[in-house]
Amino acid sequence: MDYFTGPNAKAAVFAVGSARFTLPAEVMGRADVQSSGLVHVVRKEGFKDIPPMVARTEDGALQISRPQQGFELMVEHLLGVEPLRGCPMSEFAEKYIALKTELLYWQLPTIDVAFDDPLFYQSAWTDGDCFFPLSQKDAAAFRRSEEEEMRPANLLQLETAPMPAELEGLAEGPTTNWQCWATPEPPQIEEGQRPVQRNRLYIVAGKDRFFCVVPGLRHPCVHCATLPDRNGFTPLALMAGPTEMTLIWSRGAFVHLHGFQKKAGEMRYQIDLIEREPSWLCVHPTLGAVLSGVEGPVPHVFCFSMPKAHRVRFFPWGALAISGEVLCEPPSTAGEGTETHARGLLDALGMSTLLPGQSEPKAVLAGTLLRFINKAFQQPLRIFFLNVEKDGQPVTLRRLADFDIHDLRNEDSSGFSVMVALRGALAETRADSAVADKIRGGRALVFPINSKGDFVKESQVLIDNGGPRREELISIALYGEYDCEAGKYNVFEAGKRLYEFHKQMFMTRSMGGNSGCNVM
Repeated sequence: MDYFTGPNAKAAVFAVGSARFTLPAEVMGRADVQSSGLVHVVRKEGFKDIPPMVARTEDGALQISRPQQGFELMVEHLLGVEPLRGCPMSEFAEKYIALKTELLYWQLPTIDVAFDDPLFYQSAWTDGDCFFPLSQKDAAAFRRSEEEEMRPANLLQLETAPMPAELEGLAEGPTTNWQCWATPEPPQIEEGQRPVQRNRLYIVAGKDRFFCVVPGLRHPCVHCATLPDRNGFTPLALMAGPTEMTLIWSRGAFVHLHGFQKKAGEMRYQIDLIEREPSWLCVHPTLGAVLSGVEGPVPHVFCFSMPKAHRVRFFPWGALAISGEVLCEPPSTAGEGTETHARGLLDALGMSTLLPGQSEPKAVLAGTLLRFINKAFQQPLRIFFLNVEKDGQPVTLRRLADFDIHDLRNEDSSGFSVMVALRGALAETRADSAVADKIRGGRALVFPINSKGDFVKESQVLIDNGGPRREELISIALYGEYDCEAGKYNVFEAGKRLYEFHKQMFMTRSMGGNSGCNVM
């Protein structure tokens, strides 16, 4: 038995289909391989569906029934060949999943599998030093398709309902003047049993007031205010807890209900109507969070304060909202001692030397990042453009026509970098270099530009020209996006496939106490 362990390990030859694969003694003797199923098979102990006594070929190779592609990739990985390095995008998802699936089967580490995530345009890709053409075949990996909204279990779509009995005599005037919405009926326990109304949440809106009938509350609540026009929006109920919820009446009106127990044991509810300028509203398809473009805060809704965002992009780790158009005005003359929001950001970033003496910079919000780490959303990271040319002219930048923004993992996978494409140039700034935004809250990154719409801080610029124009930035980790103007969801083929695999792998390994996932 010692012949197959530690320094005494012997080379092993496996036959999978018509192919032969050899793992030399130095590989078989490694600690990770010694604790894997490969050694169990060599020792004739059996492993999972492989019996203790496996058949051998005439030349002594162990015959096992495994997918040939995955086993070959695993052998190359164990030999240090890095089979996914430089893999065409048209093949990456298939090979990546095959390799990790095989490693999981044999109980080998998966954390060290390279997950190259270069930055792609629609017709090219870059390693940060040069641009390379992207073939149509590889570009197909980023094919997008329309998808229905994916709602989490705690986000309920309300439906029209008859006036509840609790409001008899309270809602004056013709019933046609009242809008009555309720959460879906609970499933009936027995055939023919009448649904229990008190298990449903109702909102009944009239001309100058609205009522809320809350399960577990003895009397309905009334709020004397007019709910705005829904403009065709179907109300939603975001159930944050047993006694707390946010009703999304329209894209700009939210009703927050918070229950608390009195000393006598009776429940009471506080109702707050939050009205904002109507904006886009969407649901993150993988994190289940409700996102909105309105000015916050709104309880349990993540507000980007970007009513004119063009796209909201979905990553496994968060979301990125990108402005459709920004007007970057040059700095104006400021009085002595004047300290503006933008100047404070530049001082914190060590970039105030880019501005002339007495000047007032005007930072323009181009994008906002929201990341989900350790089961909680982090403070938002805002990306600003700043025209620092004192005697220059205002410059208008439009998404795709002039710029795009992307979130990308660092090469060492220790964090993230914000990538900005601007008129053929490409800039990068590490997210962990962001500074506190004392005015808006959260953190901020600033990209200084001139009146021509060019980057001016050399340390941020990766490639100063030659990049594709009028093309969006994408990556294989990008799951999907929301079109704020059309109100539609799209998913990216490769990103969705990889995410679903990682999610399943993460759940499987987590139950065993070892996640081994370096993406989610």
